[in-house]
Amino acid sequence: MATRDVPAGYRQLQDAVTKARGRTLNAQLNEQNRQNVTAQLDFERPPRGRGGVEAALAAVGDVCFRAT
Repeated sequence: MATRDVPAGYRQLQDAVTKARGRTLNAQLNEQNRQNVTAQLDFERPPRGRGGVEAALAAVGDVCFRAT
């Protein structure tokens, strides 16, 4: 996924996963290089939580690749 504000998008997605009662498998935010901020968030969400997580993904930025 690509976004202009990685830390804010990262937190927004974490919040959406939590609200959907999902399970976070891996969460890493790397801000060591301010010119290349990266994040990784691996999660599982229950089927009923799909709408909130999908809406957060759309709001955060452009999805370049998604594994389902």
